[in-house]
Amino acid sequence: MECALNNDGTNACAFLSVKIADVILSEVVTGIEFFAELAEAIEDSIWHLPERINVHRDLHRMYDALEAYGILREQKVVTSLYDFSEELPFADTVFSYEGRRKLYSKLCELGCNDFLAVFTCDPLVLTVGCRDGKPYVIDTHPVTLAPGKGEGLLMTGKNNSSDVWLSPCIWLWNRLHHQGVKPDACQSLAVVTSKSR
Repeated sequence: MECALNNDGTNACAFLSVKIADVILSEVVTGIEFFAELAEAIEDSIWHLPERINVHRDLHRMYDALEAYGILREQKVVTSLYDFSEELPFADTVFSYEGRRKLYSKLCELGCNDFLAVFTCDPLVLTVGCRDGKPYVIDTHPVTLAPGKGEGLLMTGKNNSSDVWLSPCIWLWNRLHHQGVKPDACQSLAVVTSKSR
């Protein structure tokens, strides 16, 4: 007999990324308190969201961000309306020269303003964004304790420049490599914005 914890977060990364996006767009304060409040909101989501949604999803199945958003809306875990716009509609694979260049260029372009996006490269779904010129990556996946493979919130730099975006990109590519992502894997970057009613 298999015994699972109520808050088992197995394969919940898309749900966590969408909920964290919801928290960022509708709940987290702005200004100097943003990153402190965000860290608390992420921890709360990791601990409590799976318990609320596990009976409404298959723990053995991976979901994409739109499927997760639909279930979260159905269960009224997320009540705001959001648009997801695909920013990497390319056939280039994640580790190819063109795939890397396009991701880096797109993040630099988006980072000229505040933005929030869900990055997907099977089997990982992460939250990527920029607030007040500071890029961040949120990784909710469990990992080994080896250096450079940790989970959590990655924040870099004070000024948003192309050099600042290189660090999160390198971190992300290393994370994907250590997770065993195949060289021919595709990538997606869907920007999340509040939908006007």
